[in-house]
Amino acid sequence: MADDAQLQIWLTEAENAEHALATGQQIVSVDYEGHSHEYGRASLPELRRHIRNLNRRLGNSPQSGNVRVTF
Repeated sequence: MADDAQLQIWLTEAENAEHALATGQQIVSVDYEGHSHEYGRASLPELRRHIRNLNRRLGNSPQSGNVRVTF
């Protein structure tokens, strides 16, 4: 099982990938628990679920006022 430091690294990478997709990059790759996952704009909701899961595992509470990006 990953420790909090590793979870935080994965969360940062996933948030950076989300930003890249939201600002126009077509495909991003995120490494997580020994696997590489590719996300495109169509899979942005899946990436956001991944980010929520990492936040939950870290014990982070949901942030209010999140900006929702639509394409």
